[in-house]
Amino acid sequence: MAKQTTSPVRKGALALTGLLMVALTGVLIDTMIDIWPSIGVHSELCKRSLTIPEADRAEYLETVKRAGKVNCKFGDLPVTRVNLGGTHTFLSADQGLFAMAGIMAAIGALLRSLLSLGLAVAGRTEAGLSISWTLLRPFMAAALGIGVYLLLRALFQPDANLIRINPYGYLSVALLVGLFADRLLLLLGENARALFGR
Repeated sequence: MAKQTTSPVRKGALALTGLLMVALTGVLIDTMIDIWPSIGVHSELCKRSLTIPEADRAEYLETVKRAGKVNCKFGDLPVTRVNLGGTHTFLSADQGLFAMAGIMAAIGALLRSLLSLGLAVAGRTEAGLSISWTLLRPFMAAALGIGVYLLLRALFQPDANLIRINPYGYLSVALLVGLFADRLLLLLGENARALFGR
């Protein structure tokens, strides 16, 4: 690759954008760590409560709620208490995996953006790197990641509950969608033009 000359002001803007991307990556990883327990919850905890005598059920449910942060108040659908940005909310396993797919796609796009920014600061990439595209890429990738997750769930496991689903496969596909979001968007645009005309 030919080395490009980049003005000091542009290098500063690129470096500042890179720092913003690193901070956003940290926030997303922290959010992912907060959401992760909701994926690992198994409905056996709540189903078991239905087999316990009525006198002991309240104590069992309170213990499960304290130890596993699992709330069984919605029948046999377990929900997990999640701390997101200082707020406490309850997520089911499906909601947690839905959110994690978007987060993993955004992290993949952030990694790609950081790579592009690093190459631009070093002068080893095209001079036309768009800072606005670099900032928008994670959000578009999150939407693409969620869309691909929904498509895969609908095609391969439409009636499956989360106990029979391996979340690692979905999350790795979401990460790859984020890494290649710009190429996927171009491919979708070309297909849409071919299908609907211009």
